[in-house]
Amino acid sequence: MKEELAYLHKRLLDQEDRVVDEVRVLQDPSYLHTLEQAGFTEEDVRSSRTAFFRFLVDSITQENQDLMKEYREWLMHAGSLGLKKGVPLPETVRNLSRFRDVIMDFLAEELKGHELAAITMVDVSRRVNVLMDEMIYYFHQVYMSHHRHLLNLSNTDFKELSVPVVPVSDDVAVLPLIGEIDTDRASLIMEVALEKSLSYKVKHLIMDTSGVPMIDTMVAHHIVQIVTALELVGVDAQLTGIRPEIARTLVDLGVRFENIRTESNLKKALSKIGFAKSTAPAKLSHL
Repeated sequence: MKEELAYLHKRLLDQEDRVVDEVRVLQDPSYLHTLEQAGFTEEDVRSSRTAFFRFLVDSITQENQDLMKEYREWLMHAGSLGLKKGVPLPETVRNLSRFRDVIMDFLAEELKGHELAAITMVDVSRRVNVLMDEMIYYFHQVYMSHHRHLLNLSNTDFKELSVPVVPVSDDVAVLPLIGEIDTDRASLIMEVALEKSLSYKVKHLIMDTSGVPMIDTMVAHHIVQIVTALELVGVDAQLTGIRPEIARTLVDLGVRFENIRTESNLKKALSKIGFAKSTAPAKLSHL
């Protein structure tokens, strides 16, 4: 069987140009247009097809880790490059699968013209299919890795937008809280407030609650936890913007913000910590 495998390996390499041309004809025009729009030249695409074909053909006579390692590295590079340029990987998988069809047709022709053992043809088919399956798997890995990267970026953006810690001086920052606060959001607020306070080297963080529609016992408990966590890392945290109706509700509920400084509004809180920015126009001397 080794002699027959070597024969088929040589025959396929001899027919390389023919196989690559046939694959191009079978590939979807829309996919070829996508490649062109992504900036891939015809030479680039043909070079990639040829490289992929040679891996398939070499697998007929080589079953070793070195070949598979090189093949997997090529797949990761090709998949990442395509994804970076906006080529959908599912389309790439579908169009590269045309190689399987063309190679199987070639083997059928060889079987008609030569007395080749059936087991040889089965073995060649198996080896080609292994590499095709690897292609699908590694392109999927590239896609999932890219998807996780985008998801992480989205989560980061979400954190930045939902918990905006705004520096107003070298050591003072304001955290406007807007919307309802539940357990999950309170955990996010604590995480981002701690992270940004340390990153900005904040000494004073003012949390303005004027945008929180309701502060009940649970929300108050979360706020106390956030303030406590900030003070443990050396950040002086205080609250502003508790509206009169919410203050009455908190009193009725018996909720007290013990050991937490509060001010009626942001301006007063900034003034108390000595933050002031002169807005008076400079006097011009008259010549």
